[in-house]
Amino acid sequence: MTLNENMSKTQTKHERVTLLKRTIEKVLADFIPKFDSFSLLDFPDHPNVGDSAIWLGETKYFLEQHGKHPSLVTAITRHSIDDTVRNLPDGPIFLHGGGNFGDVYPEHHAWREELLRRTKGHQVIQLPQSLYFKDMGRMAQTARAIAEHGNFSMLVRDHKSLEFAKQHFDCRVELCPDMAFILGPIERPVREKVDIFCLMRTDDEKIGYDAASTGSSGNLRYESSDWLQEDAAKIERLRHPDHLTRLKAARWGALRRSNYRNFGFHLMATDRLDRGLAMLSSGRWVLTDRLHAHILSTLLGLNHVVLDNSYGKLSSFIEAWTANTEGVFTMKTPEDAFRFISAELNRDSRA
Repeated sequence: MTLNENMSKTQTKHERVTLLKRTIEKVLADFIPKFDSFSLLDFPDHPNVGDSAIWLGETKYFLEQHGKHPSLVTAITRHSIDDTVRNLPDGPIFLHGGGNFGDVYPEHHAWREELLRRTKGHQVIQLPQSLYFKDMGRMAQTARAIAEHGNFSMLVRDHKSLEFAKQHFDCRVELCPDMAFILGPIERPVREKVDIFCLMRTDDEKIGYDAASTGSSGNLRYESSDWLQEDAAKIERLRHPDHLTRLKAARWGALRRSNYRNFGFHLMATDRLDRGLAMLSSGRWVLTDRLHAHILSTLLGLNHVVLDNSYGKLSSFIEAWTANTEGVFTMKTPEDAFRFISAELNRDSRA
């Protein structure tokens, strides 16, 4: 059975997660050369849970499939481009995946272009991204940076991004699922507290859905929040783990012996992921317009309804990878979602 035939077949969440993990491993096996050392750049040093899930999937992939930790990890908010370029190992440069390839997040994209200008000829591989440009002049600048670099290749997460990249960029491009699927199925960490947990965007990608007002007009127990708040003091402690913390961290195995910065990044990303998993698991159902709330709900085996973001990122991703997954539904408005979930809960109560 081909990949497309598998994707068109209705599957349980566990079956789909397993399929997508295998798909990533196959795509990357054909895409990534053998190497002795490598760098993984653009650590997501911010509270957004989804980017931490991607990072943990990326590092898990390299450890499982290549038996290696990155020789260099950096965060653009903490480490200068000069220091980054100066300390690069000989092997390939991998750029953290996600949804910041384009002009929605200009700081990250400007850094990416500057890195390409400073590393011409050095192999650079962009891990799976969604592409979006509002300004085609800005896109042309990116196209020049890629062409002049000469050794850049990229993975993208949806068909729209694939066609865009093939049309505008002079580089190798392949389709690949989001790296968070490498984490595999995850056990629900907490018991449900409400009927619906609404994980709704409050950033530049939001459409402005008002799930809270919708929920208050009905009889369902619900909570509505984003996942951009965290305990900053705790994160700083994790960033600089002391010797005792490192010794106690037996669960991380060989990671304790990797470089100090990588260990701190791993602790930070894990704390952020755990926070997001607990939020999602607090609902019998999840309603969201965040891509990684959809992905993590799938990993957790949670039934959920997905609304789109401002430029169709979620619908494009679902079309490529998670359509025909049991318990995953797409709708246009919170009102539609609340009505649907209410009917499903009533049906379950009568069963």
